[in-house]
Amino acid sequence: MGAGRVCRGGTSSAHPAAAERPFPPLAASSSASPSSAPSETASTSVTKTVNGSHHFKIAGYSLSKGIGVGKFIASESFNVGGFDWAIYFYPDGKSGEDGAAYVSLFIALASEGTDVRALFELTLVDQSGKGQDKVHTHFGRSLESGPYTLKYRGSMWGYKRFFKRTALETSDYIKDDCLLVNCTVGVVQSHTEGPKIYTIPVPRSNMALHIGQLLTSGKRTDIAFEVDGEMFPAHKVILSARSPVFRAQLFGPMKDKGMKCIKIEDMEAPVFKALLHFMYWDELPDIEELTGVNTTWVSTLMAQHLLAAADRYALERLKLLCELKLCEDVAINTVANTLALAEQHHCYQLKTVCLKFVALPENLKAVMQTDGFDYLQQSCPSLLTELLEYVAKSGGFFRGYTKLCKGLALILLLVHLVVQLFPSAVTYLALIPGRTIPFAWNLITAGYVEQTIPGVVVSIIGLLLFGKLLEPLWGSKKLSKFIFIVNFSTSACVFMTAIVLYYITQQEIYLYTPLSGFYGVLSGLLVGIKQVLPDQELNLFVLKIKAKWIPSLVALISIVVSFFVNDLMSYLQVLLFGIYMSWIYLRYFQKRLETGLKGDPSEEFSFSSFFPEFVRPILDPIASVFHRLLCGRSERSDARGQTLDASPLPGSDSIEANRRRERGQRALEQRLAEKLAAVRSSEGTSPDAADKV
Repeated sequence: MGAGRVCRGGTSSAHPAAAERPFPPLAASSSASPSSAPSETASTSVTKTVNGSHHFKIAGYSLSKGIGVGKFIASESFNVGGFDWAIYFYPDGKSGEDGAAYVSLFIALASEGTDVRALFELTLVDQSGKGQDKVHTHFGRSLESGPYTLKYRGSMWGYKRFFKRTALETSDYIKDDCLLVNCTVGVVQSHTEGPKIYTIPVPRSNMALHIGQLLTSGKRTDIAFEVDGEMFPAHKVILSARSPVFRAQLFGPMKDKGMKCIKIEDMEAPVFKALLHFMYWDELPDIEELTGVNTTWVSTLMAQHLLAAADRYALERLKLLCELKLCEDVAINTVANTLALAEQHHCYQLKTVCLKFVALPENLKAVMQTDGFDYLQQSCPSLLTELLEYVAKSGGFFRGYTKLCKGLALILLLVHLVVQLFPSAVTYLALIPGRTIPFAWNLITAGYVEQTIPGVVVSIIGLLLFGKLLEPLWGSKKLSKFIFIVNFSTSACVFMTAIVLYYITQQEIYLYTPLSGFYGVLSGLLVGIKQVLPDQELNLFVLKIKAKWIPSLVALISIVVSFFVNDLMSYLQVLLFGIYMSWIYLRYFQKRLETGLKGDPSEEFSFSSFFPEFVRPILDPIASVFHRLLCGRSERSDARGQTLDASPLPGSDSIEANRRRERGQRALEQRLAEKLAAVRSSEGTSPDAADKV
């Protein structure tokens, strides 16, 4: 009676050998189910890093020097990937191999662990703002050498020669006797993922649907809003949850308990309806359904209104949605209003998109002819300066030049060719002080006579470049008027100077030397750029210099060179008078759209701004007396923002500037409301007609 002969269930086996096998024969299994398909399974091994960073500030660096080689300053421990870590900084080095020549920096495992695999990055932060950090990283070499393995607690990774100490102490890495060290740790972790044995589809949240139905049903409303003659019922709790402005209005300390209706000013009914739709549904409404018109122009107009309303009620998500919509729909006829809106509501990405769009040569002229651009000049004059910077950067060297500047450049070239072919024409075109009385037109034509090839090349290039910057701001008429006045007044000053020098010296050379050149106008254009782009940095060979210093630098170089090259003395007086007469005109006489007054009274454009800081206290009183006699206004009153009758100029103080900004914002909203009302009144027009609105 062997154990192998007993079967569970009490029956005995007829084949003892079969009873001893734990599994049936493979052949028997195969023949029992010949058509069964083999099962397929899969799994995935996933290896990734769990990353974390720690910022370590070492204050009082100078006091840590001399603590000794191998002595360290440690950070607080921080946890990444389930392990504690610490940064160790050795002011005098970690080992004695190099003495105190180098500082050492390490990251150490500060908790129990064996064979912890990780990647590291140690960064010494550049505190000058230049972004030139000193980075030692293991992340970039992970594919080459693999992660670093720390065997036990206290294991370190880092650099004994992290930075040479003498170089460190004279670098931008130390500021106010402090060092900033950033450390990033990536702990390697692995796990295996098998196939999921469940599939449970979870539908998207329908909370907005349920909340939105509260608005569409009109049930349980406890507040109403009157907007442009229409009533909109709503729920206080929903509005207060969505908007901090409504929360303060409906539940704040100044609330009116018996208030059942609130009147909303300065907003169109469709805009408020769209605002409510977003607050309940958390999405933009269908503009066509809201306005009855399906055009991009109307959609942009509604987005402009909604952006202003979103900013008014602190709905940041709605504001961003409108900003995104306006970025996607930038167009010639709406971009100026959108740009003003972006400036007033601090939408910086939208502002950048609009500036780049307007700055394109193929768009600039068309945008300047729109009503929105006229409004932009009056309400946001600071934007025009930024626009000019984009114009200067766009289009490359040979694109974007205006017809006015091209025409004047052609005149310069033709006059130069006439003078070369007919040398006697200089007598009739150039300024010869002794013959100016019978040939008075020389006061105008002399500025366009360039007698040398280098002179005509420099004049044409300068005219095209400077005109490309100034004409978008001033317009063709104002720029041509500026060029005419500067050219004529410069020639008149040169003429009077020659007469005075003749009577003093009795030398006829001052009367009969032909004087000509476009340099007076070019220097005047530089003064114009100083006025509109004072802080724009220009690359001059290897130097960067702000635009406000260019006229002074040109004048200084010209004065120095003229001492060594006598032929340049005649050009020098043209250039200097061009700078001064253009400043007189811009300072006291050019009409500015943004103020409605003449001249530029800003302190940054005073006469002393052409000179170094240390001479201004001496120069200001003299200039004040002289310009009061010459133009009827003193430099000091200009600096204080005073007109001739001692009343403050618009925008000369912060309160007035804020008022102008608020008035501009209200005016923009009014303009947009008028356009939206026009669209609503023409809902019955055809789509083609609506597109032409």
